This record gives sequence, C-alpha cells and structure tokens, in this order.
Amino acid sequence: MKATLLFKEKFSLELLTGENIVVYMDLYRLPEYDKKVFVQGYKFSWIAFNPTNPEQNVLFDCHPSKGPHKHIDNGEDMPLQFSDIDDLYEQFFLEISKRFGELQGA
Repeated sequence: MKATLLFKEKFSLELLTGENIVVYMDLYRLPEYDKKVFVQGYKFSWIAFNPTNPEQNVLFDCHPSKGPHKHIDNGEDMPLQFSDIDDLYEQFFLEISKRFGELQGA
C-alpha cells in the first residue's frame, strides 16, 4: 500500500518587520510503518525559510534513518516529540517565530 497524501502546501508568512518567510509543508499517512521512525504513522517534510537567505531556515522532517527531527539553519539534528499532528504543527510555527520573529496577525 502507498502512503496517502494528507496535505501539501506552499505559502508565505509576513513578519511584523514586513519581511516574508516561505513555507513548504507536506504530510503523508503511512498504512504500514516502523513506530520508532514514523511516529503515529506520519511522514512529513516542513520547511520555512528566508527567500533572500535560504540558509536561514526551520526544517521539521521524518525519514527512516533519523525519525522525527528538526534543524535550525541547517544545524545539527534535534529529536522531535509530539503527541499528535496539531502539536507538531504548533511546535513548527513556534520555531518559526523564535527563528524569524513575530508573525503578522499572531
């Protein structure tokens, strides 16, 4: 069985400074999975980056060799723990705000 795409999005966020951050997010539901690697049966790749300097970024992803983890500015892997997709989503946007500053309308 193949993975089911739950969503795939590309959008931009405006910071209070007026700068924009580009965001790509995709999330798949896996029918069969290793529970140590794909927590709760999800595979994801979420990145937010500064389009004028893409090395400034927040990346959340999950793949077989590492399981759920994040990188800030292409730095070392940091493990991710989350209770559900809503929790993961909140963590992602919190890291975006920490890295880039407060978002418009937040």
